[in-house]
Amino acid sequence: MTQIVQKIAAIDRTVTEGEGQRNLLADQLAVSHERGDAAAQSEKLLAYGVTVLQELEQAWRTNFQTSLATVVSHGLTGVFGEEIKVTVEDRIVRDTASMELKLTHKGVEIGNILDGTGGSIVAVLNVLLHILLLVSVDPPLRRVLILDEPFRMVESRHLPAIGQLLREMSERLGIQFIIVSHERELEDAADIVHEVRPDGTVKVIHRREETQA
Repeated sequence: MTQIVQKIAAIDRTVTEGEGQRNLLADQLAVSHERGDAAAQSEKLLAYGVTVLQELEQAWRTNFQTSLATVVSHGLTGVFGEEIKVTVEDRIVRDTASMELKLTHKGVEIGNILDGTGGSIVAVLNVLLHILLLVSVDPPLRRVLILDEPFRMVESRHLPAIGQLLREMSERLGIQFIIVSHERELEDAADIVHEVRPDGTVKVIHRREETQA
């Protein structure tokens, strides 16, 4: 009789342990389902976030390209007195996104800017891009741009217009230009002109205040 009771007790313990394991497995299965649902939701949210970021990046890129093309086009057209249209196109170079500038001059699209425009347009374009880079940096840098003979390839007849363009950008954007140049045509647009003589001495030869007075 005692052995039968012991066997019944052992069976009861086994059943109880089995029920406990079953309940534990059920709880673990429920947690797994919950985690699976959470993971699926997280995956969907991540995919949505990536899509939103890609759309924002594309919108930013489009706005930036449009603004860049507009500013550079106006600057070049104003300096040279001829309509020069600049467009910006996306390119993929070695799996890296980049931008390509294209110019339309006198109704003709210029594929290679260096080959198709000569030094004048390239020189002014280079300075305009430096200015745009300076004002678009975040956090902002001190707006001082130092240029060494930037317009040596530009015909002298265009220099007064370049000087006026730099003057306007200085006043509107708060940029201080420090230009090393032999071109006397730029002097009228400057606040102050220093002449560095062969013996190393420096003399002020022009002040804007004096000219305006």
